Parts: sequence; C-alpha cells; structure tokens
Amino acid sequence: MGTDHIFSKIKSRFNSFTQAEKKVAQFILDHTQEVIYMSITDLAIACEVGESSVFRFCKSLDLKGYQEFKIALAHSLSSENENTQLYNEVSVTDSVEELSSKLLTTTMTALKETYQLIQKEELMKAIQWMVNATSIHFFGVGSSLLTALEAQNK
Repeated sequence: MGTDHIFSKIKSRFNSFTQAEKKVAQFILDHTQEVIYMSITDLAIACEVGESSVFRFCKSLDLKGYQEFKIALAHSLSSENENTQLYNEVSVTDSVEELSSKLLTTTMTALKETYQLIQKEELMKAIQWMVNATSIHFFGVGSSLLTALEAQNK
C-alpha cells in the first residue's frame, strides 16, 4: 500500500461501500486504537457482520487481506502520532503564531492526504482527454464557481 493513509482512503470511499462494509469502516474510524489489536473475528463480531464482509472491506481498499489492513492501520497511526498537533482545535485564545501553525498543519495534512489518494493512471487518462478535447467547459455554483473560474483562467 506504500505511503497511502488508510483513514483518507476509508473516508474517500465510504459512500461506495456496502452496508456491511460501512459498519466496518465506521467502527474502525470510531475505535481505531482497539482495532489494531483485534483479530478479523473480533472485528466482525464487534461490527455485527461476517468475517467475509471484513475481508471484502479490506479488498475494497486495494489490500490483499486483513493482515495487510492492520499493517496499513499501524503505519497510519504511527505517522499520525509523529504529527501530534491540536490543529483541529482552534480557540479564541490562540495566539497569531498558534493559529498560523494550526492553519499550516491543517493545509499540509489535507494536501498530503489528497496527494496520497491520486491514482496516477486515471489522472494521466484525464489529462490526455483534456489535451485531445476540442473544448472544455467549467461549471460551479457558490464557492465552486471560484474554482471553476480559476480553472478557466489557467
């Protein structure tokens, strides 16, 4: 799985999961520290799904199975612990330096997670389609309008 961040993958694919897989995903997101020590059977029981649903969940994340999932989870947890920050908790009492640091950390984390989710082959296909297109139209409503206008200008 490389440097992919497992939590980003789970969140980005959540809506495409089956109902049973959603139960597994939600349990993992809510009980991450506990899951790292659970067997596939323990996780299935905790989620009230079958072991095969847990296995399919792992496969849907492009992993070979539950063991690879646990390794990816441990890797994600260790990299998350290296970046221990309180960037989620902005308060009124934060100094300009603290606020700037939290904003920078949040932005860098979002960019890193987005980068890790990029499927290079699919991106190359999209680029080729744009290069070969006779025209490209951008649409946006609300704040997405600004993104569409920026894309048009570029």
